[in-house]
Amino acid sequence: PISAWRVAIISPKDLGAIVESTMLENLNPPTEPELVNAAWLKAGRASWDYLAGDRDNPEVWIDFVADMGWEYHLVDARFERRFDVPKATEYARSKNVEIIGWGYTPDFNTREKAEEILTEYKRMGLRGAKLDFFDHHPFVENKRTNDFEDTQASLQMRDYFMEIAAKLHMVLEFHGCTLPTGERRRYPNFMTAEGIAGMEKRTPRASTESTIPYVRNIMGPAGESPSTTGQ
Repeated sequence: PISAWRVAIISPKDLGAIVESTMLENLNPPTEPELVNAAWLKAGRASWDYLAGDRDNPEVWIDFVADMGWEYHLVDARFERRFDVPKATEYARSKNVEIIGWGYTPDFNTREKAEEILTEYKRMGLRGAKLDFFDHHPFVENKRTNDFEDTQASLQMRDYFMEIAAKLHMVLEFHGCTLPTGERRRYPNFMTAEGIAGMEKRTPRASTESTIPYVRNIMGPAGESPSTTGQ
């Protein structure tokens, strides 16, 4: 039988050793063979159009990302209704920028649906997906009344998201989700996860950024910090 790990990371004389620890990753299965040193895997910084405006003008964002020397631009909810996605992704690649598209997790509540939608994202030229609202129950009518992110069914969804995205050469960000627990060792295309009250909650920047490295980041990379997505 398989049981969950119980882990404590202690470093009384060197806080850096806590931040730099890879213990959680090393308690996970090894990297899938096809993902070892995969050339298409690229970590990076991302702009995000949710709060700053000009959501219907991806070229403006792409130019900004290129000028900054960043790697990704993340287009949020209903992006496919707001602009010509294949045109935008083609323009982005001409600037050496990749686009990540938002998705509502309950729409992906079976492996078959997830494969269909992520394949469509790939067809449009997207490099990855930000999958949101793991806390919304995907199998009931009133999804917002249920905290679903820590259930076995939600964690199983995360597993097949990572598997399907890896097959499609796509990176993932999870949002509205539970903490990561080192899964990125097996699936390094799982780039980051939310699990903090950051920019969207208007939390104080200094206090948040001084505590996240020793609390949340020990569990893995944290998306939506007070300054950027995908640290």
